[in-house]
Amino acid sequence: MIYDKRNRENLNKLAVNTRTLAYKWYQYCINNKIEILIYETIRTIEKQKEYVSNGKSQTMKSYHLVGQALDWVLIDGKGKEMWNAYYSTNGNKVIQYAKSLGFVSGRDWEWDAPHLQYEYKGYGTDKLSATDGKGSTQKNYNIGYDAPKDTSKAFRLHTTAFKNKTESEKAKIDYVNKGYLKYAEIFGNDKDGYRLQSGKYTTQKDAENAAMRLIDEGLQNYVSIIGRPN
Repeated sequence: MIYDKRNRENLNKLAVNTRTLAYKWYQYCINNKIEILIYETIRTIEKQKEYVSNGKSQTMKSYHLVGQALDWVLIDGKGKEMWNAYYSTNGNKVIQYAKSLGFVSGRDWEWDAPHLQYEYKGYGTDKLSATDGKGSTQKNYNIGYDAPKDTSKAFRLHTTAFKNKTESEKAKIDYVNKGYLKYAEIFGNDKDGYRLQSGKYTTQKDAENAAMRLIDEGLQNYVSIIGRPN
């Protein structure tokens, strides 16, 4: 992704459940090589007032204010926004997949095509940080999921892309030798970047624990969990 760093920085600002689904949606774009820019997520009251006054928004009850919405646009190979592409083949794919996850698309309103919002249990019901039930805040991990629990029997981790193949080869050795992964292999190419795929985990929880350790140690800022039938 051309704007991968910026996209993840914006996704990380979302509320907990919205963020989890948004990362799954973002991973779909990556897997299908659909370049996007996520240019806005959470928004201040002051900014919302500005948008309402200049006609960019029609309500002061925006889901952006509570971290349950994002705005995105398709981009071309040079990183230029394609504002007229929301009804294109890729635009339809991206929106339909988002809706399958439970997002509401502003395109259906016929005036806010960039907008996706996750209503969860209602406006403001999704928390901006997780708690352990005792009032203390837990760390929020940037983990993407493509692993249906009901049908998956094996789970693997996919890392973010490294700078080059040499970096991925070094990481492969380090991650295994230091016990972060029991096994790892490299996949990818010069165009899309080189990533690591872990060995199999028998439960999603085991995969999550391994992913959280990579993030805790600062080795990855995002990890995707991929589920398979066997």
